[in-house]
Amino acid sequence: MKTRHALFFVLAVAILTVSANKIIAQSQETVSAKVFYEALSPFGQWMYDKTYGYVWTPADKKFRPYYTNGNWVMTEYGSTWVSTYPWGWAPFHYGRWLYDSFYHWVWVPGTTWAPAWVVWRTSGEYCGWTPITPGTNISVAMGPSYYVPDDWWLFVQRKYFLSREFQSRCEPVRNNPDLLKKTSVNTNTHTESSYEESYLTGPLANQFARTGQNVTLYAIKKMAKPGKATVGNNELSLYMPAIEKWEKGNEPKPAKFTNAAYPIGKISALASNANTIQPKAGTSKKPAAKGKSKTTSTKKTVPQKK
Repeated sequence: MKTRHALFFVLAVAILTVSANKIIAQSQETVSAKVFYEALSPFGQWMYDKTYGYVWTPADKKFRPYYTNGNWVMTEYGSTWVSTYPWGWAPFHYGRWLYDSFYHWVWVPGTTWAPAWVVWRTSGEYCGWTPITPGTNISVAMGPSYYVPDDWWLFVQRKYFLSREFQSRCEPVRNNPDLLKKTSVNTNTHTESSYEESYLTGPLANQFARTGQNVTLYAIKKMAKPGKATVGNNELSLYMPAIEKWEKGNEPKPAKFTNAAYPIGKISALASNANTIQPKAGTSKKPAAKGKSKTTSTKKTVPQKK
C-alpha cells in the first residue's frame, strides 16, 4: 500500500511539474516594481539605501520571514510558503531578506518568482530553512561557504513541517548548532534557462511519500490582482505577476520613502536586535547592537543582481 501511494505521488508530481511550467509560461501582463510599493507601503516603511536601493521594513518588529503568519504547503513548484498577510504574495516570493541589527528584517525587492527564497537543510527527521541573502545565487547558498548566523535557521521535525501551526513545534534556537551538524543541504533545484531565475524547491512530495507520510499536493492558480493567498479544494490561489526588470539606479521610486538613517551593514544575529535603540538627533553613527552574538558574520553582502 505504501509503495502504491509513493508511486501515485511520484506520478502526481511529474504531471503537476509540467503544469507548473505551463503556468509560468501563461501570458500575463508584466507589471513594474510600483506594485510592490503600493502593496507594502501601508504595512511598513520604504527606505533608500546606497547599497541595496529601495528596501522595505515591516512595521511589526517581531516579524520574521517564513515564520510569522504563514505555513508551508506542497505544490508543483516544491515547498511553497503561504502567507496570511494581504501583502504576502510579494516579499516571500520575490527578492531577498537580511537581518540588520538596527532595522531588523529588511526586504530587498527582486524580479524573479520562487515558492520561497530560502536555502534548505534536511535529514530523515528534520527540515530546516533560512532566507537567502541579497546578492547570493543558489549555487553559493548551497555551498559550504554560505554563512548566516545560527539563529537565522528554523528547524522542525519533518512530521510537523506542513502543519499550519508548525511555529509551536520549532526546535529551540539553542539546538541549532547541533541540528546544523545533523542535517545536510537539500539540493533539490528547479532550473530555468537563466540560472538567475532558478530556485531551490526544498523537500518534495515524493520524498515524504517514500517515508510513508502522505501530503496534499496543491495546484497553483494565478490570481488576477494582488491580495491574500487562499487555499481550498487542492488549489492554492496566489498572485504571481511577471515583474519588469530594472538596472540599479533606474528602478521606479516609491511614492513615499525616507533615506536610510544609517547604512544597512553586515548581517547580524537575531540576538543582537536593537528594539530599544532609536536614532538620536545629531548622531552620525549607527548605534552599536546590544548583546552581540559570537556568530555575527564578518562578511559583507553585495547588492542583489537584477
